Amino acid sequence: MRTGLPFLLFSALIAGIFFGELGAMMMPFQIGTLIDGLDYSESRAGFVGTMETMTLGITMLAISLGAVRLPPRTMAIIGAVMATIGQLLTALVDVFPVILLARFVVGFGSAFCQSAAVITIASLKNPDSTTGFVYAYVILLLALLVLLVPWVLPYGYHRALFALFAVLTVLAIPVIKRLPAENLTTHERVGIARPKGFWLIVILFFVGEAFLLIGFGSVWSFIERIGVVVGLSPNAVGIALSMGMLVSMAGSYSAGYLGVNWGRKLPLVLGALISAVACGAVPLSTSFTSYLLLMFLFQFMLSFVLPYVVGTSAVLDRSWRVATAAFAVQIM
Repeated sequence: MRTGLPFLLFSALIAGIFFGELGAMMMPFQIGTLIDGLDYSESRAGFVGTMETMTLGITMLAISLGAVRLPPRTMAIIGAVMATIGQLLTALVDVFPVILLARFVVGFGSAFCQSAAVITIASLKNPDSTTGFVYAYVILLLALLVLLVPWVLPYGYHRALFALFAVLTVLAIPVIKRLPAENLTTHERVGIARPKGFWLIVILFFVGEAFLLIGFGSVWSFIERIGVVVGLSPNAVGIALSMGMLVSMAGSYSAGYLGVNWGRKLPLVLGALISAVACGAVPLSTSFTSYLLLMFLFQFMLSFVLPYVVGTSAVLDRSWRVATAAFAVQIM
């Protein structure tokens, strides 16, 4: 790796991003367990997921606007404690309004964890490469989790799933304590002046990012259900998704090693176009082979493009604010 970061700091960045991505990346299983364990309809289960992800996105947007001015370490620890409480509450109750409240708390806490990591990454010299490498290891952890989850679910469906998430969050607290203790919210990266029409550029960038991620999010949220419709067992879907996440890891590594050797525009635009094709193709799967191959393309391109989205947002402005807002747009 060419990050040049101390191992403990790099590990803390992985932990912060991991818990920010946990809800969205595990959404297929969250929706599935709510449907199977609590007999929720697809729309109700999807609404629960939307509560969590929208809270995560809105909170990160508020942080980007200066609503929270805490050192990354403090922000991450507060977020991890809140997320743990929300995960445990979800595992212990069956009442719909309480579950909605619990997912709100999880989204709020996860936003603190991810924002702490994003603020730190945006303050670094090479945000594109750092994001690529961080995401590669985040995806590796998620791949192992995807492989594990189908074996855990029979022990209690949503109770088992969210209790597992709570345990993982607690175990990560000593790691995220390695994030910077000093306040970086006033940090500004030097040497990059705002171009003419800066705010129009930022708005157009966010609009393009939103359309890109709407496609990804729509397909990913139901990719487990697509596998079931194709005829795969839950365990087979888990294995397929785990394999696909290893492909995602390759996509992130590719972005990390390529960095800005080809600039940012070409990888970002070309990657977005191929991603659009992949998003449209996955729901058309008719067999295990087509499901696997199209999902691999989908996941590789997602993981390749996102580091360039983050890196571009980090250099649009001399502060960390646009990068944090970009994550908020991505999530919402």
